[in-house]
Amino acid sequence: LDVAHLRNDRSDDLVEVLVRTREVGRTSHTHEARIERIGDDGSGELLAEVELTIVGIGSYDGGRPTRVPDGLRQAITEFETL
Repeated sequence: LDVAHLRNDRSDDLVEVLVRTREVGRTSHTHEARIERIGDDGSGELLAEVELTIVGIGSYDGGRPTRVPDGLRQAITEFETL
C-alpha cells in the first residue's frame, strides 16, 4: 500500500474515490485510486493517490502466493479493458 497525500480534506467535504485495476499479474493484481474533493461546480481536486497490490495466498500455513484464478483474471480484464 502506497499513499501519497497531496492535500487535506475537511469533515464536511464531499469526496469521490475513483478505483481501477492497473495490472493483473500471475499471483497478484495492482489497483490504483484517486481521492478527489468535489467542488460546488462539480470539478474534482486531487487529495490523494493510492496504489495497492494484492497477492493471493491460498493458506496462511504455507504463506505461498497462489495464481490469480482464471475467472477473476478474465472478469478484471474485461471490465478494465486491459
